[in-house]
Amino acid sequence: MMTIREIEDFIDMLESFNRSEGYFAYSFIKNALAQLEFPIAKCTLQPGHKLIRGRVHTNNEDFFHKISDISYRKDLFLIKDFGRANEPCQSMFYCSDNPKTAFIETCTITREELDK
Repeated sequence: MMTIREIEDFIDMLESFNRSEGYFAYSFIKNALAQLEFPIAKCTLQPGHKLIRGRVHTNNEDFFHKISDISYRKDLFLIKDFGRANEPCQSMFYCSDNPKTAFIETCTITREELDK
């Protein structure tokens, strides 16, 4: 368990990195954060509980025809940008147990990404 002083020093160290250092700063900060332990809540889903997957249609798609159309991306080496919870070459599956949340996550109006 870190003391308040150790936490403050840690935050100061993280804030000292210049964002213009790009991947080096990102890598250092990511590895430093990986050394911390955070308590997380455990969630157990009961049988029959539904998870909703939302995804933005691209390239004038009308429908999703296969499970892989709404699954996580498998073309890892083509993922070149950072996402909400992923980094380049990393695939992440997003879903929700709330239909409204799933809709809002993919709605171009709520996300203000009008080009999708």
